[in-house]
Amino acid sequence: MGMRNKGRKGNKHHAMKERRVHVDSENSDDEQTGSGGDNDISRNDPLSNVNSGSSENVVNEIKQLKAKFYESDIEREGLRSLTESLKTKVSQLQQQILKYESSSQENDALRSQKESLEEKVEKLQLKVREYEKTIQEFRSDLESVNQQNIEYSRSRIELEKKNNLLESELRRLQTKVNESDKEVDDQKYEIERLLDRINSLKQSKAEMKDLHEIVDVEYRRLQCRNVENELEIETLQLEVKRLRDKCVMMRQESDETVRSHDKLKFDMKALQHVIVEQDRIIRTKGQKESCVHPAYCNVCNKLIVGIRYKCGHCDNYDICVNCEGSNHDRTHVFIKIKYPIDNDRFADTALLPKFRLIEQYENDVDHKAVCDVCHKNIMGIRHKCGHCAEFEMCVSCEAYPYNIHDPTHVFIKIKRPVCIDSKEPLLPRDFHPSTKQQY
Repeated sequence: MGMRNKGRKGNKHHAMKERRVHVDSENSDDEQTGSGGDNDISRNDPLSNVNSGSSENVVNEIKQLKAKFYESDIEREGLRSLTESLKTKVSQLQQQILKYESSSQENDALRSQKESLEEKVEKLQLKVREYEKTIQEFRSDLESVNQQNIEYSRSRIELEKKNNLLESELRRLQTKVNESDKEVDDQKYEIERLLDRINSLKQSKAEMKDLHEIVDVEYRRLQCRNVENELEIETLQLEVKRLRDKCVMMRQESDETVRSHDKLKFDMKALQHVIVEQDRIIRTKGQKESCVHPAYCNVCNKLIVGIRYKCGHCDNYDICVNCEGSNHDRTHVFIKIKYPIDNDRFADTALLPKFRLIEQYENDVDHKAVCDVCHKNIMGIRHKCGHCAEFEMCVSCEAYPYNIHDPTHVFIKIKRPVCIDSKEPLLPRDFHPSTKQQY
């Protein structure tokens, strides 16, 4: 291909040279014709050839010669302009030839690149064929995977159906479990209720035991102090013994039925009546043994004998039973002290916090509380234990001198409905009466 390009370039150069020689020959012919014309004019000059023709012919010939001369000048100018244009065209052609030669070199480089690219294309085609084979394999694998996926989807649908059946069965079992849980809760509630009854019975047993012990001690004290009432005391002892034996029998039978609890309550009421009768005897026979407190009444200025009422909100304010109705701050609450206090370091101390009076219930006798002895609403005066967090009694139950509560505890006498927010005991532990004074 390089030799062909060189042969083509040589032919083009030869043709250009022939064109240049032809143009130069034409230009030389034109010059020769111009010079020949001048010679013809000099030859045909009428002055030199006067003898050859008339003057008119000479003039005509001169005109013709002039016309030819002008035409030859015009043709010469045209040839010159044509020569210039041909020169410019030749130079343009030479430039084009040079460009063509450079482009031919570029074409050679491009051909070599094309050959290398063709080789690469062949290699790529081979790779494409290999890739097509692998793609075909992938397609076959994909078809098998799709088939497996279809099988998996079918199995998944079957599993979903089984799962739905299992879920429905699970819901049915869950409802059964909920029903059984409800039944278990009901049974637990019933068991708790029975346990509460049993605990209350046990508590009543323990309270009855303590009450028996208190009654025994009281009987011993009455035997020592009231010799003249031995007959009545023996009768009371027999009654207490009978009730004690009956309580023991009821204690053994309390776990069998709930009715035994009602009988126990009835016997407790009978025992309370016996104790009230006993207290009446003690009061009639032992009026001179009233408790004397180490405090003076702030109203009558006398030594307090019997029950002492200490204001829980004042630092040092005490009144006796006779002066209880005195005009004191109506929002203050009094502490009812039956026996002298062992530790009287609280004499100048306010023991209770400030209670908030419930205005809408100020004139109401209902304290919105329940007595822990008779389990009835407290009406009138409310007695709250100062050493227990939650123990209250009504007037009727508090009137028993030896009730079922701890005798060392001091009660707070509340006449008007108040709001008590504290869940802790209201009085200090050291503030308790002397147990020696009670017997």
